[in-house]
Amino acid sequence: MTDVGSALNRRKRMARVGLAIALGAFAAFAAVLFVRSHRESDGARPAGSVLTETPAVDAGNAHKERDCGSCAPTAAEQSSVTTHAQCASWTTCKKDARCLFAPLDFGSDGRCIAAELRVHARFPLTESRHGIRGQLVLLLDSRFGEPDAGGVDPYLLDPDEPRAGSAVQLRTAADELVDEETLFPLLALEKEDLGTGTDTFLATEQPFCSAGHWCGFNTIFFEVRAGRLTRLRARGRGDTARALELTASNGERWKVERNSASGKRDIIDQHEGARGVPDDPAFKETRFYFEGGRWRFVERATGEFQPRVMKQPGAWHGTLQFQGNE
Repeated sequence: MTDVGSALNRRKRMARVGLAIALGAFAAFAAVLFVRSHRESDGARPAGSVLTETPAVDAGNAHKERDCGSCAPTAAEQSSVTTHAQCASWTTCKKDARCLFAPLDFGSDGRCIAAELRVHARFPLTESRHGIRGQLVLLLDSRFGEPDAGGVDPYLLDPDEPRAGSAVQLRTAADELVDEETLFPLLALEKEDLGTGTDTFLATEQPFCSAGHWCGFNTIFFEVRAGRLTRLRARGRGDTARALELTASNGERWKVERNSASGKRDIIDQHEGARGVPDDPAFKETRFYFEGGRWRFVERATGEFQPRVMKQPGAWHGTLQFQGNE
């Protein structure tokens, strides 16, 4: 009987603890609802891309604003945010906060933070060559410093003090925002003439790679077409499509070279396979070329690496470390 009484007493104590926990959770939930309704009553930020004219965050409260959740999402918004425009449209963003997307990994995982963007480069655009008169503008998180400071080291993703993603903005001559791409926080933007009749822009994301054979600077090729930023895609055999997005790493390298037949410039990408992986080619080369008004590509793969590949001349970005060390 003593054992039974003890068991009953334990159950009663557990029931009282459970009731206390439930009441505490309900109170916390009510507090959250009150805070959200109070924030929304202050007015929501309109949807759309973030402009540089947005008021800056007060310097004295900058750290607090980045961490206090002023850009916290609702449950419905949590899984869909990958751009500055989406962060700015959140109902819980304050009017006076720069609500910008900050990636936390190399995929789409990230959160919205309050930060400032600073102009790091401008490229003039003309109606005759780009279809629009205006400029292409690169903006980076202001904490990266001035663009003429000799450059900065590759960016290591920091969950405690994340940097806002970079913004490549297409603007009219009247400085009106037309289109925007949100990319990796540290970005370099270059302009190339590949013989396509317009300029090709190379946006190179610059992550710090502490490990990973195929981790490296990632370059996205795009053009200004019909008043929009257009990422380039190429067509291959069987009408397969591939994005013109290349990585310079220890296992992949690429270069731009002149095509002696067409006079245009081709893009060569070489990728080595991982050792010991069944059915993985030891070497794969992709050639992107412009023909008939569009980008196309051809590929070749081999089961064995050919040492003469390492003797190919050119200004290569990246290397083939496995094979190059043999």
